[in-house]
Amino acid sequence: MGFSSLNLQLSVRHFEMHPAGLTVYPLLVSTKDNGLVNTFYPFLHQFNNTMACVFIGTQRYVLNGADKYNPAWLIPYDVINSDAFIVDNDNGGWIFLDDEKDIFQNTVFMYSEVSPEGLMSGEATVTSSGYSKNSRLKTWKEDKASFNDYFSKSFTGMKIENVQVFNEDNDTMPLEQKVKFSFPLSSSGEYQYFTFNLFQGLEKNPFLAEERFTDIDYGYNQSFKVVGKIYIPDGYVFEELPKNMKMIMPDTSIVFSRMMQADSNSIDLRVTVDFLRPYYTAEMYPYFKEFYKKLFASLNEQVVIKKKNAKP
Repeated sequence: MGFSSLNLQLSVRHFEMHPAGLTVYPLLVSTKDNGLVNTFYPFLHQFNNTMACVFIGTQRYVLNGADKYNPAWLIPYDVINSDAFIVDNDNGGWIFLDDEKDIFQNTVFMYSEVSPEGLMSGEATVTSSGYSKNSRLKTWKEDKASFNDYFSKSFTGMKIENVQVFNEDNDTMPLEQKVKFSFPLSSSGEYQYFTFNLFQGLEKNPFLAEERFTDIDYGYNQSFKVVGKIYIPDGYVFEELPKNMKMIMPDTSIVFSRMMQADSNSIDLRVTVDFLRPYYTAEMYPYFKEFYKKLFASLNEQVVIKKKNAKP
């Protein structure tokens, strides 16, 4: 069934959704697990789902009635960056489903302190927006028992004492998660070590293979940020701090920035990682892998403190 046959058999008029009076078009889509469609030689079997497309002025909305966690303004993850077919006699045709504003975003605001016994404890507020909110909200609503994994699964000895979630029923606000946590620091003699790379979901590098034969498709741009203040106990001093730095992928698609400032008993930090493109080809993998190696080495650098007057 070629393009003309597809257009003929699926030819319909758009309809209006009352009482709002919105013009709605049926939209044929192919989800990520079904694969991309060939827009030059389309066949009906290339599509595996139907969604709705609404135009309000110049703004387009793609609606999936089967996904109760996706807000109307966010293109459903299953079809973002794909071609879809509007079914309509007068206005039918191909559209590409993308929007640079649709991102995955996590921001962590953290306040914590280190005890003389080497225990870090504190509070963090994590705001999750866009595609990050979708996945976390689904887990919170349907599987609260595993929700703590977002905060604890990558850290040995991490204890999550309390989690409060806000804005779960507000489509326009980020999902806000307030967390009380504690975990033991690594230590060696008079030295103790801790990381500031907490609760972002960027603790472990997933790209360690020497070769890759498939493309890397995140599906969306991503933004991660940690802003925090950490106090150290009396009688301790900072022995070593990660350097302030900015690191940029050669094609400028990934930007890492770290700013840290310490006084006698505390450190202020701000760390950001921005992924400014959703897709990397397999041919780019050697450069991508090398940058990821440096990125995660930088993210996981340790702050070192020691007891005053301790011998090196």
